[in-house]
Amino acid sequence: MRRSPSPPDPRAGENKLRPAGDIINRITWDSEFKRSDYIIGFVDRFEGQLEINMNNWKKDSTDEEFIPQHRILYIKQVGGEIVWDRRRRIDNIFMSGNSAFSELAFLM
Repeated sequence: MRRSPSPPDPRAGENKLRPAGDIINRITWDSEFKRSDYIIGFVDRFEGQLEINMNNWKKDSTDEEFIPQHRILYIKQVGGEIVWDRRRRIDNIFMSGNSAFSELAFLM
């Protein structure tokens, strides 16, 4: 007898972190944000961890200075506040990942 697959758990995706590309697009296109106010921290294959101002970020894969989004570690404001961090699963732009739980902590 073959079992039918169980329905997906609706809570399974609740803690999913939005990708860096979503954060970059939001900062780029939402008038609430200014690209020049943000810094992208990423891993370079040869030089290790580096930072670049979001205005200098090359997203065209044909550009010689292109850096793939999977190398992004964090995005922070020029003043130092981290708004997105892959390792710590922080997203203060869309409130996804662990940031969603900290916002709802008052309910517990």
